[in-house]
Amino acid sequence: MWRLILFLALPVLATAQWFVGAGATYHRPENPDYRSVNRPALGGTLLLMSRQYCHWWYGVRMEYSPLAPLDSLPPQRHGYTDGGFLAGELRWWPWEPTQVPLYASLALGLSTIATTPPYDFPSRRAGSSTGFGYSIGVGGVIFYDSPCCGWFVDVALRYHAPNALIRSKYRPFLSSFQAIVTFNLALGGGQ
Repeated sequence: MWRLILFLALPVLATAQWFVGAGATYHRPENPDYRSVNRPALGGTLLLMSRQYCHWWYGVRMEYSPLAPLDSLPPQRHGYTDGGFLAGELRWWPWEPTQVPLYASLALGLSTIATTPPYDFPSRRAGSSTGFGYSIGVGGVIFYDSPCCGWFVDVALRYHAPNALIRSKYRPFLSSFQAIVTFNLALGGGQ
């Protein structure tokens, strides 16, 4: 069944200016609750995006990071070991991407953030690992102005709040700053 779906979807994606991307992320915990239990960490990202409309690109992004809890956690505190984020993303280009390759972005999506230790303390519960949140940022593309090539590099800086909108009442608000570098390849073979 999945082969049939892929067979039917690929021609549509190839003619609709779609591209795929993969890259690395760097997370730096931003708020005090997060910074007091975790160090900065590296992760990865995958995306599928359409650039059908010149000034508005849209798609989906999936991120995963093996987070870095401190070796010695404060008493009765949980650290965070793994984070995932699946989101819809929208990019707005104020100028033509081939002229001024800078954009603003917004992503809304579901997150899961695992804790260590995996049990509750008498005075503090871990809460559900799932949440709903956002990322907002700016970015730019490199090597996008060449019409002969079907690839480009994307660099972005974001404020990432994966459980800012909905989270367990026992789970603190966790936010970070992200730096992302993504290598992208057009599915249609060119720009």
